[in-house]
Parts: sequence; structure tokens; C-alpha cells
Amino acid sequence: MRVMLLGGTRFIGRAVVRSLMKLGHDVWAYHRGSSNDPVADGLTHVYGERTELSCHRDSLAALQLDAIVDMRPITEAESASVLAALSGVAPRFVAVSSIDVYRAYDRMRGADPGPPDPVPLTEDSPLRQRLYPYRGDSPRAEDAPDRILDDYDKIPIERRVLNRPEGGGVVIRLPMVYGPNDYQHRLDPYLRRMDDGRPHLVLTEREAALCVARAYVEDAGLAIALCAVRPEAAGRVYHTAEPGPCSEIDWIRRIAEQVGWSGRIIVGPDEVAEAASTVAHDRQDLTLNTERIRTELGFSEATPAHTALSDTIAWERQFRRDPPAELQETYAREDSLVEEWGRLAARA
Repeated sequence: MRVMLLGGTRFIGRAVVRSLMKLGHDVWAYHRGSSNDPVADGLTHVYGERTELSCHRDSLAALQLDAIVDMRPITEAESASVLAALSGVAPRFVAVSSIDVYRAYDRMRGADPGPPDPVPLTEDSPLRQRLYPYRGDSPRAEDAPDRILDDYDKIPIERRVLNRPEGGGVVIRLPMVYGPNDYQHRLDPYLRRMDDGRPHLVLTEREAALCVARAYVEDAGLAIALCAVRPEAAGRVYHTAEPGPCSEIDWIRRIAEQVGWSGRIIVGPDEVAEAASTVAHDRQDLTLNTERIRTELGFSEATPAHTALSDTIAWERQFRRDPPAELQETYAREDSLVEEWGRLAARA
């Protein structure tokens, strides 16, 4: 098959390209050309802005594509423009979405005061009732670097893709993705503490018990690739995530085991969170049922869990960001909190 990615040169997109090529497909990446890092031998680059897609329509149609994968749909208006510009260019259109569409996401972070939704979440679990999850009470300034978050929401984008007039729309909702080339460096806050020889790592009770779905980047890339090339995927919504729940404290223990950190994980009371009126009465986890993609598309993880974590750790150490200026202040606050928890425990 012939597949084009909108994006595809950064974190998850690279993994999609590699998976499609391993599966034997021809791959193009339409992007701005801002990344000079090599992605994969055999990838064909098409340069342009997302806003210029209509100008490239004839040349893209000439490629006789079987599928298009939008790696970064952000706003409904932009997505509508992309879908219109590429109408009829390929019979399959895959939108990469997020599990932040679920009502459980708002309940986890205290934006919805309702009781916890049942987990693991399925693709049919309730979606957020409030759109634009990162929009505040007042608009961000027009020149603010995060201005686009005022209009960010995957829910209306998903609806447009699934209701595409020519059909063939597919949505895949990703969990927290980790791995090499993660520009958010999700693993680093814990890993840095361990590498700095911290004697303890501090969590509140709520943080320690929270279970959030994760996926290794290469496995997420394979799942997206299958959505693009398997005929059964048309019109469907899928999840992907590592099997089984994993609490935050268990995740930290996995990292500690890999790097040989022998410090203590200290869990203390979360009095502020317990008293906050906007936080759900019971803990809301974000774990996923992934049976649909496994049974319908034949997905299974291609990377052993140990390898996924060790490769991520090696990359984080090689490309570590400079420590934040307030890091030592953060460590001091943690030490103070541990002492306070110790006094509370002694009085109890």
C-alpha cells in the first residue's frame, strides 16, 4: 500500500514510518522540513505547510495513495481544512487522537466532580461533556506561545474524521507514550532524581496509586500503522496501551530496578487533594481495554517491556535537557516534606 503521513519526522511519527516500512508499504511524509534528522531510508519527503495542502492536492492525488495518517490534528478548524483539501485523495484517513477525550480524564484531574467512570476504559466509554479542556476563563493573548490550546480538542476532530463523506475514517486514541526522541522527556523527572543520587523519591498517596495507561513509542507506531493498512479498521475507533494496570509507584519501581537505584520511595498523605472540592471522591484511573485492536487488527507489542524501558533510559541520559534552575529548591522542598510527614506519623 501507499501511505502518506502528515508530519512523521518527530517522535511517534518516526515509529509509524518504521512500522509501515517493516510491513512492506511505501511511505511519504508531508512536513515543513524543520527537522533535519534522518527518519528512515526509503522515506519520500514532501515539503509544505498544512495550510498549503490544497495547493499540493493535484500532486498528492497523483501519488495514488491508499491512506493518509494525520499525526497531529489539533483544532477542529484546521482539521476541517485538511479534510477538505485532501477529499478524494485517499480512501483511508487516520486521525491520531488521545485518551484526553474521555470524561474520565476530566474526572482524574478534578475538572469534572462526578464519580469515577469504570475502568479499564473501552472505546465506547463516555467522552468529556466539556469541550476545550485547556481553555481558561479568559482567552490567552494572541501572541502567547500556547495560544492554540484555547482551541485544542480532539473530540470534534474525531467526529469530522469518522463522518468523512467518502468514508474510511479511522481514529486511534493514544495513552501516555514514552521512548527515544520523546521531546517531552516524560521519563526524565524520575530518572534525573535517581541519577542525582537522591536518597528518596516523594509521592502523595493519590499520586502513588494512580494508574495511567502507557505505550512504548515503537508499539504505538505499529498500532497506528495497522489502522492505516488493515481494511477492518475503516470507520472504527481504537486504543493501544501496554497490557494490565501499572500504578505510578510500580512504574517508578520498574525504572529504579533498571538503573539500580536503591533509594526509598516515600508515600505521604495528600491532605490538599483530599480537601479539594473539585477532586473526585474516589480515585479515577486512566487504564484502557485494548481488546478491540488486538482482536480486529492483530496488534501485539513488538518490543519486550524490559527493552522498551532500557532504550528509553539510554536515550534520556544521552539527550538530557539542562536541569531547571529551581531543581535544588525542589529537592529542598521534598526533603522538608519528608520531615513533616515523619513528624505527622510520629504523632499518630
